[in-house]
Amino acid sequence: MAGAHYEDAWEAALEAQPGLQRDAARPQGIWVTVVSTSMLPTLKPGTRIHVRRRPVRIGDVIVFLTADCTRAVAHRVVFCMPGLPWIVESADCHRDDGAVAAIHRKKLIGVADLPRRPPTPSQCWAALRLMATGLARRSLGFR
Repeated sequence: MAGAHYEDAWEAALEAQPGLQRDAARPQGIWVTVVSTSMLPTLKPGTRIHVRRRPVRIGDVIVFLTADCTRAVAHRVVFCMPGLPWIVESADCHRDDGAVAAIHRKKLIGVADLPRRPPTPSQCWAALRLMATGLARRSLGFR
């Protein structure tokens, strides 16, 4: 999502390093350390999570690069669909307020080996609004 800005309050910044996407694609995956509070109560700062490349499903915790590729972020998938380049995600600390954002699959590093958790109704409605406001239409070739 070009020009996306993530506030520190809901960003689970992970220590990004060169080759993160390539390393996550290896069979053994990678281990990353959470450094912020956006995924509370699920992930506390200092928690190490195992990340590897595999198909993304709703409820997964994904790790992706920010728009400027300076940091890696861990958030939960609210909506995704095979064939669409966008994944709608949200921080666990925003489960009740319905704050969501979209990232392009090119920014995906991998999926954390953590239990899936379904999105809340407010997150589902927010994802639907986001997709209806142009993201899906652009992805599908509508003007």
